[in-house]
Amino acid sequence: MRFNGCFSKYGRIEIQFDRQVDKIAVRSPSGECENIYPFEYQPIRLDYNSEGIEYASADGECRLLARFTPRELGKYCFKAYFDGDLVESADLTVIGQMGHGYVEVSKRDKRYFEWSDGTPFFWMGINLCFPTAYEMSSGREFGLSG
Repeated sequence: MRFNGCFSKYGRIEIQFDRQVDKIAVRSPSGECENIYPFEYQPIRLDYNSEGIEYASADGECRLLARFTPRELGKYCFKAYFDGDLVESADLTVIGQMGHGYVEVSKRDKRYFEWSDGTPFFWMGINLCFPTAYEMSSGREFGLSG
């Protein structure tokens, strides 16, 4: 079991396995238990043609990974299992906080959003829900508008 990433609250931790694992039990500093499950991760390379069409191709070996985002500070215990048998265990300590956490419905007013730490979340930006056209480098249009 190898850990990569940030060991901070709300930072993503990536766990890589060299052996077969089908479940990881995680115990938080407060004693809460949670199961996470590994997945096969295939790195890819993205290439684009002159029209902006994307093509994906394998770029490296497939790996068995699991990802976890800690929500508390302190010591976490990870136990990896295969067919019900414990195959590996490891501890790590989360010592800092990365960002504000997740965007959630506000606990004070359900009409608004806030971050996990209670900081107000203000949504601002361009609405890309329904893009209809994209300009190509030639100046022509590529998209749904014909």
